[in-house]
Amino acid sequence: WVCSAGYERPKEADEDYVSWSKGFATRIQPTLLARPEICKLVRGYSFGLLKPKEKISQLETGEDELLKTIASSFRVDLAKQFLGVEWQGGAWNSVSPTHEGGSIATLGANPLLAVISGALFNLSASAILDLPPFSNMTRAVMWIDDFLKFELHHSLGHLEKGARKWARVRSDAKGGKGETGAGGGPAATVRKGRTPPSENLAAYTWGSYLPTLLMGLVMDAWIRDEANPDGFTPSDPGYKPPLVKALSTAITSGSFDHRTALKLAEELSQAAIERIEAVRKAWSKLRGPGKSESEGSDEPIHTLASAWATNSVWELLPEEVKKKEKSVNKDWIGLGLLQDGHGGSDEVRAISDLNPSVQEALRLLIYDAIDYVQLTLSWPGMIQTIRAVEIELIPLEPPKPSPRNNQ
Repeated sequence: WVCSAGYERPKEADEDYVSWSKGFATRIQPTLLARPEICKLVRGYSFGLLKPKEKISQLETGEDELLKTIASSFRVDLAKQFLGVEWQGGAWNSVSPTHEGGSIATLGANPLLAVISGALFNLSASAILDLPPFSNMTRAVMWIDDFLKFELHHSLGHLEKGARKWARVRSDAKGGKGETGAGGGPAATVRKGRTPPSENLAAYTWGSYLPTLLMGLVMDAWIRDEANPDGFTPSDPGYKPPLVKALSTAITSGSFDHRTALKLAEELSQAAIERIEAVRKAWSKLRGPGKSESEGSDEPIHTLASAWATNSVWELLPEEVKKKEKSVNKDWIGLGLLQDGHGGSDEVRAISDLNPSVQEALRLLIYDAIDYVQLTLSWPGMIQTIRAVEIELIPLEPPKPSPRNNQ
C-alpha cells in the first residue's frame, strides 16, 4: 500500500510568490523573470559558478527587501504554464500544454497528484522488500525518494489499477475541513516550510535546481508510460519504458548480463535525449513580457528556466561576474543546457549536443540505473542477511578505545 498528503495550495486569485513557492513539491523559481535584479543573485556560495576561493561582493539587502525584489519578477501565468495547472470548475486541475514540449504535469510529477516525501508519504513494508531504496544515485535527482519510486512500483504492477488517483489523500483548493480526499479518507494537506530566498537564488536555480529537475524528468521517461496512465491498458501492448522493461525481465529471468546492460544503456540514452528535447522546447518558451511592460511592449524576456534552456545565462550575468571571466568555471553546469556553439533553438539529437557537465550527469544517471537493476537482483539476499542479524548483537555505541591506543 501507499499513501501521501499534499501541500496547502494557493487559492484561485492568489498571486503571492510565497504562497506559490510553498504550494507544490516542484519549486517555481525557474519561472522568475530573468531581470537584472534577479540575475545578480549569484552571491555567497555560487554553486560552482566561480573557481575555488573566488568571491563576489555581498548584497546589502535585507530579507524583506530581497523577497519584494523576487516577488516583483513572479508571474502566475508563467508558474501555471511551467507546472501545467489551471483553476477550472472551482478547483485546480492539470491541463494539456498549449505550447510545444509539455509541462511538469505531463513530463514528470503531476503537481496535483504525485506523492510527496515531505507530505506524510508512506510505503508498506512489502514495497521495501520488493525493490531496494531508490535514492542511491551519484547525482541529485528530483523526486527520487517519492514520485519516481512510486511510479516504478506502479509500472511493475505492484499497485492496483488507478493507484495514481487514490494514492494521494488530498484536498482540492476549494476543500474545507473534514472534506473527503481522493482516496476516500480524510483530506490531508501539509503546510510546506521553505527557507527564505537568498542572495544566491539565481546561481542555485541555474547551477543546482534545474539540472536536478532535468534528471528527474529524464528518469520519468525511463519509468512512466505517458500514454498509459493506469499501467494496464497501454496504447502499444508491447511497449514498456526502458528501465521498467529491464527490471521486469531481470526479475523474472533472474539474470542481467553485460550484453543486456549495454543494450539498456542505449535505450536509456535514446529515451533521455527525447525527453531532454521536449524539456528544452517547453522551457525555451517559458518567457514573459518585455522590460517595458508598462509601455505595452510584447518583447519576450527570459525566465531563469528559458535562459538555461537556451544557453543565455552568461549574457544575463551581472557585469561584476563578467569582469571576473578568468575566475569563472567554464564547465559550470549552470551556464546552460547545451554545448557551446549549439543554437538555443536547435534540436537536441545526441548527448554530444549537451553541455559537457550535463553530459556527465546524464551518463552517471545511466550507469546508476544499470547498477540499480543489478542491485535489485541481489536485494532479496541482502534483506535475508539483514533480517538474520540479531538486534542484540548490533553495537549501538562506539567501542571504547583500548588502553594501548591511548598511550
